[in-house]
Amino acid sequence: MARSIVDTAADKLRAQGLRMTAQRRLVLEILEAANSHLDAEMLHQHARERDQSISLATVYRTLNLLHRAGIIEQRFLDQDHSRGYYEIHDESEHFHFTCLTCGKVIEFETDLVAQIRAELLEKYGVIVENTRIHFEGRCTRHPDCPQ
Repeated sequence: MARSIVDTAADKLRAQGLRMTAQRRLVLEILEAANSHLDAEMLHQHARERDQSISLATVYRTLNLLHRAGIIEQRFLDQDHSRGYYEIHDESEHFHFTCLTCGKVIEFETDLVAQIRAELLEKYGVIVENTRIHFEGRCTRHPDCPQ
C-alpha cells in the first residue's frame, strides 16, 4: 500500500527536527485534494472551511516551511509572475503551460529536458540540479477557452 503524502511529509519534517502540526496537515491535505494549483489566499479560504481559527499568516508560514523542507513546490503561473501557486513536490519532473487567454494551466512531461541536461554535461561539464520551465501562450484546441 502506498503511503499518503501527509505520512511521507511527516517523516521529512521529523528528519529535519520539525513536527507535523494540525495546520501543516490541513494545508497538505488541501493541496493533495486540489485539482488545480492554489495560491496562499485560495488555500486559506479552503482551510477556513475546516478550521475557522487558521489565519492567512499561519498559511503563509506553513507554506514557507513546507517549501524549505522540500515537501511542496512554489510556481509562478500567472501572466505577471507575481503570485506563487503551490503543489506537492513530485519526484517525476513536470513542466507547466499557462494560457494567456483563459488562464488554464496544463502540466506536461518531456524527455527534451533530459537531453539538454546531457548536452550541458557533455559540452560544459555542468550538472543541472534544478529546472524551472514555464511556457505561456494560447489554447488552440481546448473547448473551454474563449479564443
